[in-house]
Amino acid sequence: MPALVNDLAPDHLRGRYNAASSAAFQVPSVIAPPFAGFLIGHHLAGVYITSLVVGGLVLVWLALRLERGLPAHVNGLTMSADRARDSEPSWSD
Repeated sequence: MPALVNDLAPDHLRGRYNAASSAAFQVPSVIAPPFAGFLIGHHLAGVYITSLVVGGLVLVWLALRLERGLPAHVNGLTMSADRARDSEPSWSD
């Protein structure tokens, strides 16, 4: 993840991008335990499980949207030699 953030960040904003990325990982680790404890303590385990599933699906959707907008060099994709000659944009690992 840090490599992706650094590849996408413009040079003059790289520090801010890295700070936002770090915060995106740290904030949930602080918020999630009290949230889970509250729901489970009030016998709302179904709501807890539903929120985990919905949150996971939202993350998958966001990841797929992000991937469509990534430049090929950031996504780690290179054009195959066969396709480059044909000038068809087919990408492979």
